Amino acid sequence: SLYNENNPGTYIFTAVLPECYVLADGVTLPEILINVYDNAKMVGSWEWNDPDSHISEGVLALPGVSKENPVDFATLVSMLPTSILTTLDASEPSNTPVPISLAWSSKDFVQAQDGDFPVQGEYKFTATMQEGYILSANAPLLEITVRLGGAMMLPNSNTFTTLEIRESTATGA
Repeated sequence: SLYNENNPGTYIFTAVLPECYVLADGVTLPEILINVYDNAKMVGSWEWNDPDSHISEGVLALPGVSKENPVDFATLVSMLPTSILTTLDASEPSNTPVPISLAWSSKDFVQAQDGDFPVQGEYKFTATMQEGYILSANAPLLEITVRLGGAMMLPNSNTFTTLEIRESTATGA
């Protein structure tokens, strides 16, 4: 259907190239997805509902992940917050913090053809709020960076250590 900002629904806009251009193999045109909600509540400020304090400054660090100790998507997502605590915009009748459930996705953290998941690097995870809520234009995005790898597991223990390299200077007489 045609886009109507007053008609709730999902609208997908896809870029169209002029006829004189051809896309390279494997390249797709960008799409913009617009959801128009009926009576949606605007979320202004929010914070992660993270009682175990896994998230620090928008990062979930998992230094113990390796080829020998991998993590799959479901396990990783289970470590991310399941909700946020929000304060609805001032136009709403109440400014009491409200918990809102989240669903997580990542375009970066994907399973390889051999079935393995990545074991090192940084991956962006984006949360979607439960139906009926939308972020206001000035609210921070619901994104967490997951940092994998960077530690060496000690044999026969449940602890890990990080590798730190320091520069030293020799002094002599």
